[in-house]
Amino acid sequence: MAYYSCENCKHYSWNYNRHYCTDGKKYGSTEIDSVDEANSCRYYEESESSSSSSGSVCFITTVICDVLGYADDCEIMETLRNFRETYLRPRVEHTGILEEYGIIGPKISTKIAADPDRCPLAADLEGRYLRPVFDLIQQGRNEEAIQLYKGMVQELMQRYQLD
Repeated sequence: MAYYSCENCKHYSWNYNRHYCTDGKKYGSTEIDSVDEANSCRYYEESESSSSSSGSVCFITTVICDVLGYADDCEIMETLRNFRETYLRPRVEHTGILEEYGIIGPKISTKIAADPDRCPLAADLEGRYLRPVFDLIQQGRNEEAIQLYKGMVQELMQRYQLD
């Protein structure tokens, strides 16, 4: 019998320190929900990064939603997700970015969530990286947005010694 876990679903998010289903637009329990095939969630779709032992927590969601308090479906989050799905995912040259994010993203998210300076850090990341990336995407300057994103990831990897 196959078992499914919310953390392995592509609709899973961590929002306001609770599990959140972005498709069902509802919060889950405080624990990861795990169900068998017969009782599986009607929204469940396996995430491409579900094979990662670190889960599917997104550090950008941690910064924007958990720390700064924006809604999970705010314009910046929806734009970044749309960019990932419509620009990055279809292009083979960007496969590495998505694979790296699936590995390093949850580690960075955990570090940010535990960082005592997470509030000023999140505000700084929003101002120096996330808003400018959002603006570049809106202007169609996609490759510049990718380079700025990569710089943010490198900075966070250095900060948290994740090389």
